[in-house]
Amino acid sequence: MAIHHLRRLPEMTMVRITLIGLCLLLGLSLSMQTTTGVQAQHAQSSISVTNLRVDYLTNPSGIDDTHPQLSWELTSTAQNQRQQAYEVQVATTSALLNANTPDVWNSGKVTSSASINIPYAGTALHSREMVYWRVQVWDASGNASAWSSVASWEMGLLTPADWSAHWINNTSSGALPLFAKQFTLTKPISKARLYMTGLGVYDASLNGKPVSKAVLQPPETDYLKRVIYTTYNVTSLLQQGSDTLGVQLGNGIANVPSTPGRYEKFAATMSTPKLLAQLEVTYTDGTTALIVSDTSWRTTSGPTTFSNWFGGEDYDARLAQAGWQNPGANLSSWQAATQTSAPSTQAVLNAQMMPSLQQVGTLHPVSITQPKTGNYVFDFGTNFAGWEQLQVSGPAGTKITMTPGELLNSDGTVSQTTTGSPIYDDYILSGNGTETWHPDFMYHGFRYLQVTGLPTTPTTSTFTGLEVSTANASAGTFTSGNTLLNSINQIIDQAIQNNMYSVLTDCPHREKLGWLEEAHLVFDSVSRTYDVAAYYRELIRNMADAQTSSGLVPDISPEYVVFSGGYRDDPNWGSTLIISAWQLYQTYGDVGTLRAYYANMQNYLVYLQSKASGNLLNYGLGEWAAIDTSTPLGVTASYAYYEDALTMSKVAATLGHTSDASSYNNLAQQIASAFNTTYFNTMTHNTYANGTQADDAFALDMGIVPAQYQSAVLQHLVSAIQSNNDHLTVGEIALPSLLRALAQGVRDDMLYAVATQTAYPSYGYMVSTGSTALTEYWDGAKGTGSQDHFMLGAIKNWFSSNLGGIQADPGAVAYNKLIIRPAGVGNLTQAASTYNTPYGQASSSWAKTGSSLQLQVVIPVNTTATVQLPVNPVQPIATTGQGFQRFQNGYAVYSIGSGSYTFTSDLNGGNLALQKAATSNNSLETGGWGIAHLTDGTETSIASAEGYTSNIFTSSDASSNAPYVDVDLGANQSFNAVSLFPRTDATATGGGTPDFSVTFTIQVAPDGGSYQTVATVTNQANPYGVEQTYSFATTSARHVRVVVTTLGTPAIGESGTNYYRLQLAELEVHLL
Repeated sequence: MAIHHLRRLPEMTMVRITLIGLCLLLGLSLSMQTTTGVQAQHAQSSISVTNLRVDYLTNPSGIDDTHPQLSWELTSTAQNQRQQAYEVQVATTSALLNANTPDVWNSGKVTSSASINIPYAGTALHSREMVYWRVQVWDASGNASAWSSVASWEMGLLTPADWSAHWINNTSSGALPLFAKQFTLTKPISKARLYMTGLGVYDASLNGKPVSKAVLQPPETDYLKRVIYTTYNVTSLLQQGSDTLGVQLGNGIANVPSTPGRYEKFAATMSTPKLLAQLEVTYTDGTTALIVSDTSWRTTSGPTTFSNWFGGEDYDARLAQAGWQNPGANLSSWQAATQTSAPSTQAVLNAQMMPSLQQVGTLHPVSITQPKTGNYVFDFGTNFAGWEQLQVSGPAGTKITMTPGELLNSDGTVSQTTTGSPIYDDYILSGNGTETWHPDFMYHGFRYLQVTGLPTTPTTSTFTGLEVSTANASAGTFTSGNTLLNSINQIIDQAIQNNMYSVLTDCPHREKLGWLEEAHLVFDSVSRTYDVAAYYRELIRNMADAQTSSGLVPDISPEYVVFSGGYRDDPNWGSTLIISAWQLYQTYGDVGTLRAYYANMQNYLVYLQSKASGNLLNYGLGEWAAIDTSTPLGVTASYAYYEDALTMSKVAATLGHTSDASSYNNLAQQIASAFNTTYFNTMTHNTYANGTQADDAFALDMGIVPAQYQSAVLQHLVSAIQSNNDHLTVGEIALPSLLRALAQGVRDDMLYAVATQTAYPSYGYMVSTGSTALTEYWDGAKGTGSQDHFMLGAIKNWFSSNLGGIQADPGAVAYNKLIIRPAGVGNLTQAASTYNTPYGQASSSWAKTGSSLQLQVVIPVNTTATVQLPVNPVQPIATTGQGFQRFQNGYAVYSIGSGSYTFTSDLNGGNLALQKAATSNNSLETGGWGIAHLTDGTETSIASAEGYTSNIFTSSDASSNAPYVDVDLGANQSFNAVSLFPRTDATATGGGTPDFSVTFTIQVAPDGGSYQTVATVTNQANPYGVEQTYSFATTSARHVRVVVTTLGTPAIGESGTNYYRLQLAELEVHLL
């Protein structure tokens, strides 16, 4: 029988009810410590407890973690609020919580500031168990908060014995199968849960309605080892009386048979279509009914006649049986389902512990063209991943063919050069009125849709684009006053969304595989945009499943197809197991993942050691997608090896394995020593290996450059970028390292210059050529690579962290300590970012108005922050109070707790020369160069405001015709310092700042008076991009003149005897 009526409650539930009843009878409380008395002694706290989460999920249903971690957020309108203590209560009903009589767990009042990842420590959790929980906290003053709203979690089926269902399939060949189970529920329904999975892809309904918003279920795994099932709350979908559970099955990626005439990345079968379903119904009287998949189910071939994960899907609506999913349908012609086995004898069932794939957006065509008769092209305006949805009516048998693509051919038809070809969907009309359809068992990545066979002229309502992605919650935002940066941020976000399926794919069409390197290289951009705490846990579990007995972690996970060479074994791909586990800890405080896969991480490092020679590696794919391909393979591979060893030392220390930590740290130092010995240029002491941008970026990011040469290597990297007209030559491996190296070297100005380029190769080039998602290579929409890759998306994190200004303190875990330090570089006048840390939302928003800078900051409760507000480096003027500490290196530094704050500074800093008239006896006016830029307030050189430059001198000795710059302050002013800001967008021959004055005088003249020298400078050292301030006795004057007799070293590219100049980005006058 497929339906069983049971009359017993779980044994543990009976015990708990008995205990609670006894306690209530005796007037006792199960609480470890009541809080009512405490609340009576103190005013209620302003803190509110919100956003309760279990294993990073909100009110999860059907988990299989018997020791889940509990987290919550705190909000308050007051500043400097912190949690001093907490109490967690867990009960079998919310009523017991409201009565303050929890029967599952009461932590009692725990003195601790911890509010994330609190281990559940109550009674043992059992299959199907639903528990409710709430939290109360005490603030820094000892005042108790109100109790949080009640949250819940529900356990899934924890043991094989909990499953009464059997795997079933349809043994007929041909179209994809349908399954239906008709049954009768005899009593009013209190609760119903469907435990369900299917391979390769299933779509389940109850009484004709979807069981959830999830699509393309189940999440991808190595199906021979693990299959994920999902628990659906279907109470509202059932009715007393007749019901039908319907299931459609597709091939998914589990079954990719060879299909000549359709594109496929590979052909392999892990499992043919099959399903496992167990519906458990509880009636209002406490009895139950059980409906399981078995041979009593009916099955038939459905209207989906073809589906390939890569090549497309075909649907013949003439074969559809109307109403088959509804009660009372005539299924007499259907055959009995066949009982079958799991994909393998080793395959285990695991509960879904990550968000599902869902439709996350809708797009409408922005245009329809007809490049050929009867051939229509729909442009959805955005490159997206998901489905085209057709709405059409016409004669039965009409076949409509839909061909998706990212680009157009020169004749206006769709090109599939970047996606694989041929990929298309066919739909055959039933002729029964208006028909609506989209693929169910595969998906596309596309912007354009070419359609033939339409029975009538289409409109923009004929097709709709359905965007599909994993429903990870939004985690952060970034906006700025620069539309190009906003566009770059958007195309990166679009590419992340398009590839955030149940694994992080590299592209949503040609490969659809979980290439691993992007997961850790672009982690910060991904996690600053989406909450991926639970999502990445599943990714790492897949990596561990894919690990071989030798310790190798393959480049793709799950490893659905086995590649060879570097395409299976590259250290920067396999390292994701180690690096991303550590990233989860740093970002979310997830120690559990470190602990669960520590042995796997150790095994991978042992594997790398077996491949090393002289403590270095020399194999793999190298610096993938680089423009400059001369970076040695060994540099790229050894970078990964070092990062793995260093990270493992941190992981071991975090887990308390002190001996391991020491061993791994020693290994990292040995790798560093070998790297420096092999690759550091001991002749110039300013670069590594072949001197590429990647070579220098790797060494700087590793932190292994000898201290005395760090500035020289950084300057060599900057010079390499500047000599390439502010364009990068790196690929995806070195890109994050380069971004970190420049940011840590306080060269955000250089990164801004890079980010605002629009010529090839650059992000701006992608935008300017029409890309709507980040492209695979730097060549944008003009290239032949995928138009939907996120692997070059690391700069998105720099937007949020550096331009927006929200960063984690280097010693922070889960962003419990923040640094707010916006980089107001170039001509950027405003930027804002938000980030939902595990403790709550942090925000930073700044804007420049004239010389005034205003910064607005919000810091979450239970978090502290160091705010670094940009000020004039010569004469800092800024808000005091509010935790002000000091002025340091061009910042006003504040130490603050939670709350909302506003800070202001005067970037002019009392600069008397700002916007004042400047003149010169020798000025070249061209492009961004001109005497007016000497006092325009731009202290760094940017394309639109380089600064002042003289004409060419044939010698550094300019004494015979000394160039000068002169500033008219408008009236006599008192001052005692002049600051000269060097050019910052180029490098001098041999390093340093080009064309800065070596010997010069500073002269002043009162209104109507003569010039007098107030300072003489000889043999000025190269400033290396840093402003130089010259002080003298306070004087009163209207004119300030700098007269130069010896010029500095020319810029690279202008070396020789005839290219000397005087160049300055800015001149300021101050009274200090």
